[in-house]
Amino acid sequence: MSTSPGSPPDFFPTLSTLIESCPASAPPFCLINALALSAWGQPRATKDIYLLILLNDESQGRLLSALASFAVAYANQNEKDHAALKRAIRAGKIKARYEEEK
Repeated sequence: MSTSPGSPPDFFPTLSTLIESCPASAPPFCLINALALSAWGQPRATKDIYLLILLNDESQGRLLSALASFAVAYANQNEKDHAALKRAIRAGKIKARYEEEK
């Protein structure tokens, strides 16, 4: 996302990807916050995309389950990435500088 000084960030490619990746069964949602204001001609400098998701009991359970699955997968990938980084440092493929604990 590149912007010129004084212009709002171009979030529309990211927003398009987000919307296009939603399945047809996704609960209704709407864009809120400063990015929504930009659509009405009041640009704001922000780096956030806020969605308001309208949930009933069933869709709330599905969303919470999906978020929990994502969190576990993210944590597992983070552990794998950290282990790969440590291996690369030990093998001399990456130089690392450690700061002393204060």
